[in-house]
Amino acid sequence: MGMGPIGRLLALSILLAAVFGSPAFSQARAPLTLERAAYAKRVSVYLEQQVHFFLNNFPRTSPGIVQVYFRLDPSGSVLDVRVDKSSGNASLDVMAIDVVRRASPFPAAPDRHTYPFRVPIRFAIRRVPKLRR
Repeated sequence: MGMGPIGRLLALSILLAAVFGSPAFSQARAPLTLERAAYAKRVSVYLEQQVHFFLNNFPRTSPGIVQVYFRLDPSGSVLDVRVDKSSGNASLDVMAIDVVRRASPFPAAPDRHTYPFRVPIRFAIRRVPKLRR
């Protein structure tokens, strides 16, 4: 069974609350709109692709989760990035910041606002399938 319009709106609201973690953003400048939710999703998918690309090039990364905070200008360039919650591993924290910086420019914003993001970046050890003999 598919999700109805209220369920989709609730899911988008949850997505926005997770991605736009800054209370000042959600309360002051940006009413919840489908356009902004779609932008949050595009940024999230783009960042996930960058993390995947990074892990393919650096496969011996330790596992962990780093929560980063970054702001994008309207063109999608990273204005600043910092670790919001450390993984406990300084090298993973540095890698998370590096992933965000290397991902710039992100997709352009749908309007002229600066967008803050607070997102977890998950580094996982990839499992290599065993070859059959």
